[in-house]
Amino acid sequence: MACPWALSMVSDMSLHVDNHQSLREQATALLDALDELTGLHRPANVQGPRSGSWHRYRFCNGLTAKLDHPGGSARSCTVFPRSLGAEGISFLCDSFLHTETHCVVTLPTIDGERVLVSGNVVHCRHVRGNVHEVSVEFDQRVDLSNHIAELKDPKETDEKGELPSFSAKLLYVEDSIDDRELARFLLERLGVEVHATPDPSEALAAAAEVPFDMVLISMELENQAGPRIADLLSDGFCSGPFVACSANESPQAKIDALANGFVTVLRKPYEIVVFVKLLEQHLPAHPASEIEPEPLFSSKWCDEEMRPLILGFLERLEAKAERMNQLLAERNMPALGKVCRELKASAGGYGFDQIGDLARSLEGVIAENNQARQLRAKFDSLITMCKAACRVRRQTAAA
Repeated sequence: MACPWALSMVSDMSLHVDNHQSLREQATALLDALDELTGLHRPANVQGPRSGSWHRYRFCNGLTAKLDHPGGSARSCTVFPRSLGAEGISFLCDSFLHTETHCVVTLPTIDGERVLVSGNVVHCRHVRGNVHEVSVEFDQRVDLSNHIAELKDPKETDEKGELPSFSAKLLYVEDSIDDRELARFLLERLGVEVHATPDPSEALAAAAEVPFDMVLISMELENQAGPRIADLLSDGFCSGPFVACSANESPQAKIDALANGFVTVLRKPYEIVVFVKLLEQHLPAHPASEIEPEPLFSSKWCDEEMRPLILGFLERLEAKAERMNQLLAERNMPALGKVCRELKASAGGYGFDQIGDLARSLEGVIAENNQARQLRAKFDSLITMCKAACRVRRQTAAA
């Protein structure tokens, strides 16, 4: 039985909702009252399976809908969703909508993207004032697991539904304590070590001491400082990747973030499944040190008289690879540049043109001092290539 409060909330017609802002202010209370009154229902006149296909679906800031009326007029407005199914959606709107009104709704995915879903209004009923509940039937079925986190296939974690664990260090620059604490809680459940701070200076100091595997930066920092902080961290040789965090749902916000060197935009509010996918996409499945590269042979290995020289070069190369790792941890750019010059000059002569070419590229990046975000990845590639070449020496010694 519906409670008296819910009945009066919906049936009281004395309160006139006369503009969009007042609908925004009262949407949550109205939707809760409707649920209390009728329960979670299948939107009227929407065709398709009835069993288990409809879910409570809320966004406090609403969704954008483009409406093309049968008479030819069109407008965009914000609507407040109540329930979502594979076949359609129900939402509150600030005006009456005729059936057959074509509707394109912008639905967020659990990965923080936005997709356009089209359909037609099949039912519209008055709630109170100028507020109406609208049912839209989609032109094509949608995959609800892309939009409702609870429906994500548990096989994407493991058969028991347990969360994966990541061995990683993450830096998060955010001035909202609510967002910091939620992100820290969710990430630490995934095994991530999080250094969260509202202070850019503290972030720079921390990055100078710790090789972070990922950097999250809020785009809502004062004076739009997010991109500038990313540049400062990058110049300080923070390896990244850099991820922008934002509550701005506009496509332009993502375009601007990517243009400033961020690899993606993480939408607020945070969900743990989104963090899982982010970490899986932008962190290596295994630390590079655990991956044994395939042997890299010198192009001059067939010259048996030169093999002793090549093996001597490889012995020195192994020491250089270890030194590069140490210099990277110390952010010693001049010394790294010197190692690159040595490899550029000698590697090709011993038949390792790939190593020489990459060392030449890195020397140029260091000299230009304007692509610091690329340095860590490139040095990791160079070190891996050196280790691959050194495997030949160890295999030869074992034989």
